[in-house]
Amino acid sequence: MDSLRRNWKKFLFILGLFIVFTAINEVTYYLTKPEINDSELGEAIAIVIQTQIGNVRKNASSELWTELYAGDQLYVGDSIRTATEGVLIISFLKKNQNIEIEPDSHFILQENAGKISLDVLEGKLLVKKDANTGATPGSVNDFIINQKSDEDNAADKQNASVVLKPISPSPEAEVFWNPEEKSMLNISWEDAGQSHYEIWLGSSRKSLSKQGSSTHTNLNVNMQPGQFFWQIIGFDKNNRKTVSDVYRFKVLQRNAPQPVYPTLAAYIKTKNPSEAITFSWRQNFPYEKVSIEISNTPDMSQLIQADEITRGHEYKSEALFPGQYFWRLKGIPKKDDAPVVSSVYNFTLAEKVKVNLSMSWDDKTETTQYFLGDQPLLNVLWNEVKHPAFKAFKIRLAKSEAELKTAPFEISKENKFFRKMKTPGRYVASIEALDDEGERIAYLPPRAFDLKPLPILAPVRYINIPDYVVTSDEAGNAHIEWENQEKAFSYRLTVMNGKGDVQKQESIKESAIDFTDLLPGSYKIIVAAIDQFGREGEKSRAITLVVPDENKMIAPKIKKLEVD
Repeated sequence: MDSLRRNWKKFLFILGLFIVFTAINEVTYYLTKPEINDSELGEAIAIVIQTQIGNVRKNASSELWTELYAGDQLYVGDSIRTATEGVLIISFLKKNQNIEIEPDSHFILQENAGKISLDVLEGKLLVKKDANTGATPGSVNDFIINQKSDEDNAADKQNASVVLKPISPSPEAEVFWNPEEKSMLNISWEDAGQSHYEIWLGSSRKSLSKQGSSTHTNLNVNMQPGQFFWQIIGFDKNNRKTVSDVYRFKVLQRNAPQPVYPTLAAYIKTKNPSEAITFSWRQNFPYEKVSIEISNTPDMSQLIQADEITRGHEYKSEALFPGQYFWRLKGIPKKDDAPVVSSVYNFTLAEKVKVNLSMSWDDKTETTQYFLGDQPLLNVLWNEVKHPAFKAFKIRLAKSEAELKTAPFEISKENKFFRKMKTPGRYVASIEALDDEGERIAYLPPRAFDLKPLPILAPVRYINIPDYVVTSDEAGNAHIEWENQEKAFSYRLTVMNGKGDVQKQESIKESAIDFTDLLPGSYKIIVAAIDQFGREGEKSRAITLVVPDENKMIAPKIKKLEVD
């Protein structure tokens, strides 16, 4: 008992400490967390329009960084940080202006003499007057942006007379990427008379890395969806470098229309000397129109048909003759936009050759089939069809020939049909051989099959036993023989006395039995055949075995008889 009390005291003491520490943590959190609506923060000056996970802010009166959410209000003194992949747009309530903050940026909201001041400690800001204007860094409408100087200005911009200006992509441009072409982005800039140039690219200003160098004023780089920053570095003949500003562009994925039919490497057969093909496709971008091109060369240099479709996702071609063709699609977003091109698909149009083959039922297929137990089984076999045009069999099964035309069918490549049926009875089957287009190239006329329960074996037929009576000799010996049944696995012999009581019962393999040393009297003998499934067939008519009185035997003896 004392031990139990001590354990309870320890438990209560630990529980009390846990509650105290939890309360201290909660109080500390609520005393230090930023209260956005607290009157000491003054009036909100901005609101969060768009943000992502990882963008955080810290109030001037708190040491805690908290997640930013769309709709959060911002106050003078708030410190804002954006994540490496973060997107943040805030709107100033009284200025009707938006500021977009780049990833990996850090700034503080300030206010001096009635003007909003943004101290940029890291990264860049873009000030937008409204949602439709272009972006220009700097001071706009009473905004003062105190941008931290680039660390490389003094060291890298050694030649002030050299200015490196981009041509393509232009600052803040949107570049569309077609993943099917695995296209490269061509970056170009104005010639500044440098001996060679380097292009640096990254998902943020911090992650810029060298992508390649060129003695010309352009360079191809790999493309993928996302937001990217890039910079040009020029080197003169003395290897002095000049660094451009950092520019930004976005790569947006614009998938080309996806061909659906004809499929890649399709082999289309036609019965006609020429055929009009209905081309179809799907698209996940709202193109103003789609251009389709059909050629007989894989490089699409020799177009035989071309058209533009403004509605729908299908196009019916003019008549095409047998041969190989190539086709592709171009999605055209707007009048001046470059088209987005799909992969080239090929197909072959071939004249169909009519094939007529013969079929036959397998000799092992029985028209009357027996089943064991309560489950009817149908087993149908026919001979194989050996021809290049053959693809599969169409099998129909019905209760009558009249029902075959509307009966359901199944397709199989095997030349057999084995099914469990619900009920016994008569069934009619028809078999067709099909080519790869589902057309019949061979046919088996309907054949009827009768499903019946497997009957038991018939009664045995005795040999040389007229009137079903056998008389033993004076020594009490007798021989009984019957015709051997082909399907009998064994025979069951039953011996009864004159009163009908069973004296002996035995299973024997032979179709005969010998009795010896029988006592005088009358016996009844019954024989039944046993099939391979252990089922007893119909019993034979009882044979009367008579042993005359003059035998004077002490006891009856039946040779080799054992009770089952």
